[in-house]
Amino acid sequence: MVTRGGRQIAIIRPAPTAPGRMVKAMLARHTTTVDPDFAEDVRMGRESVEDTPRATWPDA
Repeated sequence: MVTRGGRQIAIIRPAPTAPGRMVKAMLARHTTTVDPDFAEDVRMGRESVEDTPRATWPDA
């Protein structure tokens, strides 16, 4: 519990969890169309990342 001037202002605790399907449904309700330039930026970013697992830790 966090207090200020003797009054409780917050409670610190673990964040609640939500099943993935609930998160996906919420995002679907609150998502509008994606800006075409942003979509292209995301596509290019994904292509620039190597997603193949490595057998060893990279040296540099």
